[in-house]
Amino acid sequence: MDKNKIVDYSEKVLEVRNLKKYFKVGVGKNKLVVPAVDDVTFDVYKREVFGLVGESGSGKTTTGRTIIKLYNPTEGSVKLNGITISAGYADHIENIKNIKKQAKIDILSLKASELQKLQLKEKAEKDIEYIRHELTFLIPKEKEELAKANLPLDEYKTKLYELKNQMKLDIETIEYDYNIEVEKIHQATLNKAETEMNKELEILRVNYERKVEGLKDSA
Repeated sequence: MDKNKIVDYSEKVLEVRNLKKYFKVGVGKNKLVVPAVDDVTFDVYKREVFGLVGESGSGKTTTGRTIIKLYNPTEGSVKLNGITISAGYADHIENIKNIKKQAKIDILSLKASELQKLQLKEKAEKDIEYIRHELTFLIPKEKEELAKANLPLDEYKTKLYELKNQMKLDIETIEYDYNIEVEKIHQATLNKAETEMNKELEILRVNYERKVEGLKDSA
């Protein structure tokens, strides 16, 4: 006998387990769930000829379409050469519901002090984020003020150029004074922004520590 025609039961090609496909029909109170395929399980081995037999409307076509993923299965799984190609979603939905339910239980089971600490931490993080957000607007504003402060320096630079050509003054001395003025303006502007930020952070830190100490005393 030709070995190529013998069924090889050591190599499973198709594995169908507990396959279900339900359809929802109707609306409102008349909505029904119709089981087209209900808990079908079978295996097909290498070189095996397999056929589904049944009356008209028994679910043969729906089974085939579900296996090849024209329909998504309600439950069960389909494996081709050991690889899952289709699986039901009902169990996943149930798992998601259970996870949400357990999360609510865990939150309610927190002690009052722990919940207060958690809320306090969240508020502190929001306050810090607010300050960082404000700094994103403060820095450009400081740069704008710095640009305005540089206007007289630009005029001073122009005059310096004229003096070079007209009076031949001591250029090195004038440039030194110019650099000193620039450094003062830059430093003053940067110190202003840094001082404001440090004040806000210090206030936030002190308030946070006071609230934590209050929680410890009340525990």
